[in-house]
Amino acid sequence: MKRRVVLFSVLLGACGGARQAPVEPRPAAPAAATSEPGRLPGEQVLDPRPAIPPLGAFTAPVPRELTLENGLRLVIVERAGAPIEALALVVRRGSSFDPAGKAGLASITAAMLETGAAKKTQAQLAQQADAMGAALRTGADPDAITLSISAPPARLEPMASLLADIVLRPTFDPAEWKKLQAQRVAQLTEGLANPRVAAANAFAAAIYFDGPLGHPAEGTPGTVQALKLDDLRRLWSGVGPADATLIAVGAASAGEVQKLASSLFGGWKTRAVAAAVKTPVPGWPPVIRSALRRPRLVLVELPGRPQTVLRVGQPSVPLASPDAMALRLLNSVLGGSFTSRLNANLREKNGFTYGAGSQFSFGRGDGPFFASTSVKTEVTGLALREILHELQRIIDEPLSTADLDKGKALLAYRLVDDLQTAEGTASLVGELVASGVGLDWLSTVLPRLQALTAADVQAAGQRALDPATMTVTVAGDPGVLAQLAQAGVTMPAPERRTATGAKR
Repeated sequence: MKRRVVLFSVLLGACGGARQAPVEPRPAAPAAATSEPGRLPGEQVLDPRPAIPPLGAFTAPVPRELTLENGLRLVIVERAGAPIEALALVVRRGSSFDPAGKAGLASITAAMLETGAAKKTQAQLAQQADAMGAALRTGADPDAITLSISAPPARLEPMASLLADIVLRPTFDPAEWKKLQAQRVAQLTEGLANPRVAAANAFAAAIYFDGPLGHPAEGTPGTVQALKLDDLRRLWSGVGPADATLIAVGAASAGEVQKLASSLFGGWKTRAVAAAVKTPVPGWPPVIRSALRRPRLVLVELPGRPQTVLRVGQPSVPLASPDAMALRLLNSVLGGSFTSRLNANLREKNGFTYGAGSQFSFGRGDGPFFASTSVKTEVTGLALREILHELQRIIDEPLSTADLDKGKALLAYRLVDDLQTAEGTASLVGELVASGVGLDWLSTVLPRLQALTAADVQAAGQRALDPATMTVTVAGDPGVLAQLAQAGVTMPAPERRTATGAKR
C-alpha cells in the first residue's frame, strides 16, 4: 500500500477549520538575490539538482524453507523485534489457469473466500480480524491466488487460525455468491467505459491471442455472469498443500511457525481430484511469435472522446530470465519514474499529456512490456511518433553514466523500501514463489544490479524489444488514425476490438 502524506494543518487553514496566529511578515529578500539577468525570482533554487545519496549498508533477508509432511512449503523470514507479523498463503492457481470462457474465475474465487468460513459470516470474519488489529486481503494475479494477513506478533496464533479457516473451511454460500457476482459484473461493466481499461483489454487480447495472459484477470461482464458457484467450488476443492506456499515474516522463529503451521494446516489434503492443469510456459508457440513479427494497429472505437489512450508494446520475458534485471534498469530510465524519458518528452517538452510511462510485467510466463499514456485527441499522431522514437532510442544508444547511476539508485531504493516492512517482504517473496524464481534472488539482486553496464542494458533491450514490430493500441475517436501518416508513423490497417478485447 502506498503511503500518503497529508499536510493536515495546511488543509485546515485552507478550509477555515482552524485559526492560526498572526504571522510576522518576513523582510523582503535583498534585491541582489532576485535580480540576476534572465532568471525568474526563485529560479536559482533549482540549481544544482539535489544529488541522490549512496545507498547505505543493506543486509538482504535470508528466508528459511521447510516442508510439512503433506507437502505444504513454508518460507520464513525471521526479524527479531519486528512490530508486525505478516502471513501470506500463495496458491499457484492464478488467472492464467482460468479455463476457456471462464475468465475471472481465479479472481472471484479469491474474493469469495472472504465472504464466509467456518460457519462465520463475512461480517463476523471482519469483526474477528478487527478485534486483533489484523489486515486481511485476498486477490489473484496471472500466476497465483494470494491470501494475506498481518497483525502484531502477539496475535500470530489467532490470525493464523483465521487464515486457516478461510483456506480450509470456506462456506461458498449461495446468497453471498449472488451478491458478489452482481457486484463484480457491475464493476466490470462500469470499468469498460474507462478508455484505459478498454486499451489494456484490447492490447492483451491482441498480443496473446487465445493464450493464458490474453484475458483480463478479473474477467469480463459476460464471463463472470456465466460463472456458476460450482465452478468456484470445483477450483478450490482441487487445490491442495502441494500447490501452496505459506510465507511468514516477522518476529516468530522458524520453529514457532512450523509448529503452528503443522497444527493448523497439517491435516490439509486435496479435497477433490482436480482436472489436469497446465502451467503456463515461459515461451510461446512459433506460430504466435511469427504473427507478432510485424507491426499491428489495434483500434477501440470511442467516438467523440477528447482524449486518446495509447498503449504500445509486445510480450517480453519471464521474471526468471537472465535479462530481467537489466530490463528493469532500462525501464527505470525509459518510463519507470517521473523523471523518465517518456514523461520528459511527452509531458515536459511537448505538453501532450499529464503523464507517460512504461513497465515490464514480469511473471512466470512472458509478461507484457508496454508504454502507455493518455493524450489530447488532436496530438495522437505526434504523441505516438514520440513514443516510438523513445523506444528506438533506448535500444540504439547506450545509457549515459548519469542515467545508469540514477536508474540503479531508484531501483535499489525501491527494493529496500519494499523490504522495510513485514507486509512488503511477504509480498515480494510471494512474487518470487509465484514466478518460480529461487529465493536467493533476494541476496543477489543488489550485487547484480550494481554490476550492470550500459552495454549489458542495451544488449538486453535489443533482445527483448523490437519497436518496429510492436502492437499499437489506440482507444479513442477513430478519426485520429488519419493523424498517424501525417506524423510520419506508418501502420497497417487497424484491427478493431471491443472494450473487452474481443474482435469486432
